[in-house]
Amino acid sequence: MMFKTPKFWRSKNLISILLLPLSSIYWLCGLVRLYIARPYIAKAKVILIGNHIVGGSGKTSIVIEVCKILQKKTINFCVVTYGPGGSIKGPTLIENNYKPTEAGDEALMIAAFCPTIVSKDKASGVELADKLGYTHIIVDDGLQNPNFSKDLSICIHNPNIVNNGFIFPAGPNRESLASALEKSDILIEFGEYRSESSQQTRLYFVAKKIFTPKLHGKNVSAFCSIANASLFAKALKENGASIAEFHEFPDHHIYNQRNLELIFADSTKKTFITTQKDYVKLPDEFKKRVLVLNEQIEFNNEEQFINEILTQKN
Repeated sequence: MMFKTPKFWRSKNLISILLLPLSSIYWLCGLVRLYIARPYIAKAKVILIGNHIVGGSGKTSIVIEVCKILQKKTINFCVVTYGPGGSIKGPTLIENNYKPTEAGDEALMIAAFCPTIVSKDKASGVELADKLGYTHIIVDDGLQNPNFSKDLSICIHNPNIVNNGFIFPAGPNRESLASALEKSDILIEFGEYRSESSQQTRLYFVAKKIFTPKLHGKNVSAFCSIANASLFAKALKENGASIAEFHEFPDHHIYNQRNLELIFADSTKKTFITTQKDYVKLPDEFKKRVLVLNEQIEFNNEEQFINEILTQKN
């Protein structure tokens, strides 16, 4: 879904209230879909990493961190993703030589770490992964998708995203957080570690650590095409950058020549910076001119989380 997060999603207001009838229709369609579904049951262990909102919540960074964990454990796994922003319908096992217009930005980021299947129909992607013999299948998004069975469902919640609490399109929610947690085995929440959380074996806290070259005191020209651009701007400011320009594009936007000319005007006078998700979409001649806001995920209890992932399928 390529869009800019509407400002009216941040609060209960006239626009959001007027859209509530459409939210009811959206909710009913989801209910009907649930009751008519005949889910595909994989032989492999299917680990779903999703959320309860439309747009970004830091989910892809968690997917990549799980990939790193499974790599260290030499697990035979792959990731199934929708490939937002790409033209491939799939199911297709992609490689790094695919273009962003074909595979999408998130799929290319993930493909740098592990085999990645792009499929607009998630169940078909899971079925292909199963036929290819993977023992673990990570599904990026699909908590509300009833067309395939999950062995472990992980819900990502980012309290930094302002949310009016309404169901789409009146608000950003696909369903309420409470509803999402009922179908989830694990909740991962972005935030500072709290000691009391160690007793809650199904709740994990993660923090994003920035390891971009020092930004303190630099005037930067920032650009991104993510669902919650304000979080990118916040991270830059928290790391000491002064934002001279900020170019925001719809989520998963593919940069054209006119976009690039706008961003890189007067290039000798500016320090350019973007997200990793946007960096993979830049033509090679522009990549060397751009800093990337690199982030690393840190769990409050990583070993326990790893054990939950590696538990054998029943």
